[in-house]
Amino acid sequence: PVIFGPVFDRPRGWRAWTGEGDDPALGTAAMLHAAGVPFCLTAADREDEDDLRAQAMMAARYGLDPAAALAAVTSAPAALLGLERAGALVPE
Repeated sequence: PVIFGPVFDRPRGWRAWTGEGDDPALGTAAMLHAAGVPFCLTAADREDEDDLRAQAMMAARYGLDPAAALAAVTSAPAALLGLERAGALVPE
């Protein structure tokens, strides 16, 4: 399994000075999904990172199916952590 992120097309804060955003891998989430690799998205814990909602939108903007993007910030992280009753809203 892969925990991927944060995804950004224009780095802000300290990342703007590191050169990390000079060649962003914006299609990586879509490639992981297409290859069948279990993954989730993260926003990390930095104050200047986008939240999970923005991470899902960015991944969808660059090729990840919107339903897979939603799962990548909800049910996929729960599954990777082995949490059976978390991460998705389902009827009981």
